[in-house]
Amino acid sequence: NHIKNFNLYDTFQYTNELREIINYSNRKPLDPNNVRSVLSDLFFDEDVSALSVKYPNVISKELIVQHVEQALQNNEPLYCIHWCFLTNEIESLFGNKFVEHMLFTLFETIYHFIFKHNAEVNVLSKNEGEAFIRDISETEFFELLLKLEEKLQSSVVHSTMGIMEIPVHFGFIHSNQLPKDQASYEQLAAYADANLYYAKSHGQLYIYN
Repeated sequence: NHIKNFNLYDTFQYTNELREIINYSNRKPLDPNNVRSVLSDLFFDEDVSALSVKYPNVISKELIVQHVEQALQNNEPLYCIHWCFLTNEIESLFGNKFVEHMLFTLFETIYHFIFKHNAEVNVLSKNEGEAFIRDISETEFFELLLKLEEKLQSSVVHSTMGIMEIPVHFGFIHSNQLPKDQASYEQLAAYADANLYYAKSHGQLYIYN
């Protein structure tokens, strides 16, 4: 579907694994719920994905790890930010295709704001993503969060039952909050993820101490 939607037939490089998936799906429909991340995990660094064509700052986890480790070795401070949209209720009412389209639109909103700061992003699933932002001050970072909050929370779904908001939560951490010998991609991602779920459990956009 992504190859078709973005007109990638002439530019897409198929891996053997992806050919097998495509051939298999021709015989039996592929259940998207069983695929963790069609947007990133099924594509290798040397190949072109639909998302990376439209959004060049979206890269694989392997490249994210390399960039983060290099930044830490060079003592470049950075923020790790993890976001998550909650769409189960909307999906149960309007279906998966509607939610998928909506999430692309919401991602474009994030892209518009966050990549002004040369962020590098890994898409974790259709609802989640993580970004690493270098050379941004604490003031600039929270200004960015406030702009995202204002824009994303103004995105709603209209129906005969009324207006439904699209919940979104953020978790983040600055590399300076960890001892240098403990700072790594894995640690930063884990802390951002934990902070995100802590915010979700408290019904907050984010929680900051």
